[in-house]
Parts: sequence; structure tokens; C-alpha cells
Amino acid sequence: MKPGQLLIFLWLTTGACLAAFDYPATSAGNASLANSTLAAGGLPEASWLNPALGLAVNHWYATLSYSRLFNLSELTYASGFAGWRKGGQAYGLGLSSFGGSNYRETQVRLLAARALLADRLWLGMALNGFFIRATGYSLNPAWGLDIGFRYRLHPQWSLASTLENFNAPKINGYGEEVPQRLRLGVAYRPVPAAVVHLAVEKDRFYDPLVLLGVSYRLSAWLELASGFTSNSDFPSAGLFLNTGSVNIQYGIQSHFDLGVTHFFQISFSH
Repeated sequence: MKPGQLLIFLWLTTGACLAAFDYPATSAGNASLANSTLAAGGLPEASWLNPALGLAVNHWYATLSYSRLFNLSELTYASGFAGWRKGGQAYGLGLSSFGGSNYRETQVRLLAARALLADRLWLGMALNGFFIRATGYSLNPAWGLDIGFRYRLHPQWSLASTLENFNAPKINGYGEEVPQRLRLGVAYRPVPAAVVHLAVEKDRFYDPLVLLGVSYRLSAWLELASGFTSNSDFPSAGLFLNTGSVNIQYGIQSHFDLGVTHFFQISFSH
């Protein structure tokens, strides 16, 4: 595959026509809430968005997610994440894979986080490895660094920010193929059963986005979620089932032209 053909393929196969390694969501929970959970305190899978959220576990956490973007076999996405916390420190390992038989993107993520100020301030850093395999063509891997924080201002309010791949990694000389974003976010809990998430992100190469998500816990085992982004035509939605140490999540997103994507996730925690 020639370089020009590869770039066209990347452009066409990333749903929103953005960079490589830039997917609608890394998990069903993030998909349901439109990736707005930058300041979430109880969603460990949001550590894909903010490495400081690796601390959002009691002892350990593991999750597996699967989706087929727009129900196309060549756009299959799967990810896994495992993390553990001991005292004021947390560590995590994530792995994601996107593509089909002719083209595949793989990301490896290592994160470390530390809690300060009586657990009110969380700081995190992540190392990302980006690998692309295409039939008849090879690319050197790229390595990126993320930093992020979450600060609990009040039991009802938290704020957060991240710099994604701030070292500007390049794939085959093209920096725009790896997301390079500044994110700002807040989380507000107006009542114990509800959380409102709001985030703004700006990629170095693309227009800014506003992301909004709302979740509401109907009972100890059932939670509903929905989200919306400034570049989408339809809101996302999700259903979370909590059975104690096992959580099952489902999310759905819709594109006006390409169709519906279903997201499935199962998580284990202690």
C-alpha cells in the first residue's frame, strides 16, 4: 500500500474522519456519556481519557469492551484495561485494537497516578504506544505521553484537565495521525443519584468540541446515561447494570449517514 493510499484509508475509516487512534469511544460507558467523563470519580474506564482517573478504584479493576463501528466488520474495536490501587498510588495497563484483516491499529497504555491533599487531588501520567499494521505496508511505532489531574472542589463539584500526547508523536512523519488534545472538564452531582459531566476539548489539528453527559441511578443495580457532542446529530445513550463486583454496560451512538454503533462492556472490581 502506498503512503497516499494509506492516508486516504485512515481518513475514510475513522468514523468522524479524524486522526488515526481517534475512535468514537473506548468503552460502552464512555460512549454513553459522549466522552465527557474527564472529572468523573467513579468510572475507572474513563482513565482512557484522563490518566488521573486510574485512582477511581478501591483495590483493583478490570474491564473488556467491544464494538463494531457502524456494524462494519473492518471497523471492529476492542479494548481491555486493568488497574489497581494501593493507598494513594494507582497503576494501570490498557490495550486496544481497531481494524480488520487488511488494516489494524493497536494501542498500548501504561499509566501511573498519585493522590494528594487527603485524596482531593489526583495526578496521573500515561505512556501510549501506537502501532499500525497494513497489508503490504509497514510503519514505525510512535510513543506519546499524557498528563492529567482531577481536583475535588466540593463533594458535589470536581474539575479536571489533560494534555494528550503532548510530546507531539508522529507516525511516518505525520503528526496529525495521533490525537494531540487539550481537555478541560467538570463533574457536578446535584443529587446523590445524578451526575452531570461537561467537557471541552481542542485537538491541535481540528476544531474544538463540547461534550455533555448525564447519568441517573434508578436503583442500586440500574443506571441510565446519555450524552451529546457539538459535532453529532443524535445523542448517545446507555444502560449500566451493577451486580456488585460485576458491572455490565451497553451504549449506543448514531451517525446520520453511517448508521448505529453498539458498544458492550463487562467490568470486574473489588
